[in-house]
Amino acid sequence: MIIKTGKLMAVAEFINTNFHYVILDYECIIMGGNLKAGSDSLEIKFFDINSLNGNEINETTIEFFNKIKTCKLPVSIVHREI
Repeated sequence: MIIKTGKLMAVAEFINTNFHYVILDYECIIMGGNLKAGSDSLEIKFFDINSLNGNEINETTIEFFNKIKTCKLPVSIVHREI
């Protein structure tokens, strides 16, 4: 798939005594090509975020979707387990 990177949507940080991950989530605009799962997944698909429930995705992803609906962008998500 060919995409054009759009605006920064969120900055997510996951902090633990053993690691500190920073993930930048960008809006992507499809320019062409086909949607195809990579080596790290079995399946890929588009979906309506309003159709998801807590059994299908993790808590941090739910938090991200809820924040982008109501906050100024980019949103910040920080999880500390120290």
